[in-house]
Amino acid sequence: MHCRNFMLILNLVLIFANACKDGIESPLNATDAEGSAFTSDRSNNFQEIIDAYYLGCVDILQNQILVDAIRTQASSIDSDDKITFLHLQAIANAANINLVALMQKSVLVNGGTNQQADLITQYLNGFTNNNQNMLPLIYFPNWEGVNISEIILAKGHQNAPSSNWVGNKFTNGLFPTPYTIRQTEMISTALFVISVDTPTGLGSDMWLPWRRCWCSRGTVIYEGGQPTGMSSYGLCSKTNGNSTSDDRCGRCERSNFSGECNSDPCPGC
Repeated sequence: MHCRNFMLILNLVLIFANACKDGIESPLNATDAEGSAFTSDRSNNFQEIIDAYYLGCVDILQNQILVDAIRTQASSIDSDDKITFLHLQAIANAANINLVALMQKSVLVNGGTNQQADLITQYLNGFTNNNQNMLPLIYFPNWEGVNISEIILAKGHQNAPSSNWVGNKFTNGLFPTPYTIRQTEMISTALFVISVDTPTGLGSDMWLPWRRCWCSRGTVIYEGGQPTGMSSYGLCSKTNGNSTSDDRCGRCERSNFSGECNSDPCPGC
């Protein structure tokens, strides 16, 4: 009798232990409409998410309604060259397009796994990476006058690549081929970079090449030790990721590949 009771207790303990273990090792849960917008942290989730969303964007490139919506966003002066997938989902909903289903199908038909397709749902509302809230997005630098019939799809990185940066080039819906991305391509061909940023767009250390730079406010002019006005020139030294409307003026040049502005003089305010 005692032996049977002991075995029963032991089995219950083992079941409980396994349940705890499964809870720790299982994928991050999708957020619900009333819960937190961001999932808990996990190592390597950035690359997992970028890989999944990259595959999910292949079919987006072949949907003219969504491409036109992204192009409209790219031409907006307030867009900062980015559109979150949450924003794109709202546009898709208005056009009776199920963005998540479209992207999940795209993942599977382009060589992805069911687990990667599930990540589309899990992270559309955001996630945390190194204790920082992140939102998946499409970054599209320099869309002024580019060739929209060709779109280069590339994965973002947490740091600027030390070697060649390679994406896939889609031409009129044809299957992509590996393509080395240079600045000359960036200014002539539409470029989608699948990446993430903070919800506010501020304070993120994520690498985004050729970001918009902004002129800083002019410096204070002093006469006799007293401030008499502001210089008409500032420095082209701020990107959209490290400045606010309170400390910047108009746009100036773009950053270099590493995301660094040139700090040249520019009209202040």
